[in-house]
Amino acid sequence: MNTRMRKFLYLLILECDLTRKLVVDLWEKTPGISVRSKFSLYLREHYRKRKEEHPERSRKEIMAMLREEWKTLPDNRRIRYVVVENKKPRKPTPYNQFFRERYPTIKSLHPEWNMMLISKELAQQWKDTPPEQKQRYEATDIGVETAIVREEGDYFLTSRLPPGESVSSIREKDPFLTPEQKEQIEGVCRVLQDRECAKLRQMYEHNYNEVVPEDISKEELLEKIYNMERRQLIAAEPPRQPSHGTENT
Repeated sequence: MNTRMRKFLYLLILECDLTRKLVVDLWEKTPGISVRSKFSLYLREHYRKRKEEHPERSRKEIMAMLREEWKTLPDNRRIRYVVVENKKPRKPTPYNQFFRERYPTIKSLHPEWNMMLISKELAQQWKDTPPEQKQRYEATDIGVETAIVREEGDYFLTSRLPPGESVSSIREKDPFLTPEQKEQIEGVCRVLQDRECAKLRQMYEHNYNEVVPEDISKEELLEKIYNMERRQLIAAEPPRQPSHGTENT
């Protein structure tokens, strides 16, 4: 589901309780879509109001106050603050791969067994498997690994750079964007370079539904904007194989 469609559906849930329930119920039944409440949306809507009501309190104290309010917010009100995301593929564990391999055999030998009995039998077999045999199930599924990196899209942040790499070198080697797409995002960042940090932070929180610290630097904000724009471009296109190798995380 691309970003524009997610925003359109999000607007639908703001109309009334009935529409909200219908849309959220539909989302929850849709394969590959995750619907969850998000505290940052509630925070963005209520932070300034609480700050005006309690000007003597620090940001940390107001955040704690809002966090307590969020914890006690009933479901019929919390449903307003939902975010729709593509579900991230899970990296298979060694036992998952063992289970997937052995399940057809056990099912053919015991067709009368239900899932509970089969799972119990395979769990016991896994427990009895020698460590050296378990090692062959340690190999990661490269396809799933690549998809996880592709969806996260936040490995450009300076704090997560591999040793010896720079932001520009990692971006240049990004296998999931075309040169034109990279130039498009870099053009957005160049335009925003002259904005004041406070206005840039406000724009980021409004456009990406994510609250960032007040003391965040402009460089960090521009990195986060690049990542968000990258993620949206990738999400709007069907998955494709990277042009070379796999990404370094």
